[in-house]
Amino acid sequence: MNKNSNNNPLVTVIISAYNHEKYIGHTINSILNQTLKDFKIIIIDDFSQDDTYNVALSFSKNNNKITVYRNKENLGPSANLNKAISISNSKYISLIASDDIMKEDKLEKQCSFLDINMNYSAVFSKIETIDENNNSIRHPSEKLFNKKYESSNKILNYFFYNGNFINACTVTIRRSSLESVLPYKNTSLQLQDFDIWIRLLLKRKEIFCLEEKLVQYRICNNLSEIGVENGSFEMRSRMIFEYRDVLRNYLKINNLEYFKSIFPDFRYANEHIDKRLIKFYIAIESYKVFKQNNFIPYYIFAYETLTEIMNDDKLRLLANKKHNFKMSDFFKIANNNPVLKNNISNQSLEIKATTKKKSFIKKFKKSILKRLSKAKCIKL
Repeated sequence: MNKNSNNNPLVTVIISAYNHEKYIGHTINSILNQTLKDFKIIIIDDFSQDDTYNVALSFSKNNNKITVYRNKENLGPSANLNKAISISNSKYISLIASDDIMKEDKLEKQCSFLDINMNYSAVFSKIETIDENNNSIRHPSEKLFNKKYESSNKILNYFFYNGNFINACTVTIRRSSLESVLPYKNTSLQLQDFDIWIRLLLKRKEIFCLEEKLVQYRICNNLSEIGVENGSFEMRSRMIFEYRDVLRNYLKINNLEYFKSIFPDFRYANEHIDKRLIKFYIAIESYKVFKQNNFIPYYIFAYETLTEIMNDDKLRLLANKKHNFKMSDFFKIANNNPVLKNNISNQSLEIKATTKKKSFIKKFKKSILKRLSKAKCIKL
């Protein structure tokens, strides 16, 4: 395996830590026990409210491979990663969460792969899911994250229509490739990795997944420990706009052949298409996905992109000429706002429930009074 020059480590392992006092020791030990020894560890504690920072610090006192930092406020995972990457100085960068565990040969196998296969920018692996006590368990995450990788174009296609299936905690990536798509968006709390993978692939970078399970991915019953409120309003609210922003990456495509390689079966594939309408085609595909799964970010992205197109007279007329897409078609989409529909639907349900409740109470009172009048001759 190649040694890095200038006494810099071959690979830096970055741990973005938050409220993982129970697990971070396992994470650090799994890195220290790697068969590859040419590494350094950068840990940035994101203002944890437990003892995570002190646990990490205890490992660094007698080991110059480990550097620990602590934020003065909670910045979120994206800002944490940007900070850690800017501090690192290695050829490769490996990411892992502060509750996950590396198999002992992970770094060696992934760095060796990148040393030999210069045409690949990043290498991932399969995962094994574990519980809070490090016991191997079966979990849907394995099915999600252990999919077979294909070409970058097919991955981009899958990402658009189905979402992310790459686990960031399994990655080792060339520093130069990662820097070409940085920074992580500081405002992204849930989908920062998904966003980076799309940006990387749109730069025509190839990625590879080793078939082995080189990371133990922890499933916590108490998701609040890792800053995720499972299914909460806050999380779902963030996801809507983060996902919309992720989809916007596809608007960077400006080559028609490249577009067709990613979207071979898009709606107008059998018509005479035009490079100037690539954004239009992507928006229409996004609306199609929304119609299929009712996932709001696809609607918002489609509506915003089509609004921009329809306000450009040249593009509006071109879409009409090429594909008979009219303002009336746009208005149909605009009139199908799922957010407003949901609000109206919920309000209607509340009104109906309130009306039924009032009606029931009125009938109930009347029934009681009738019973009392019969019993006591009370005049109604």
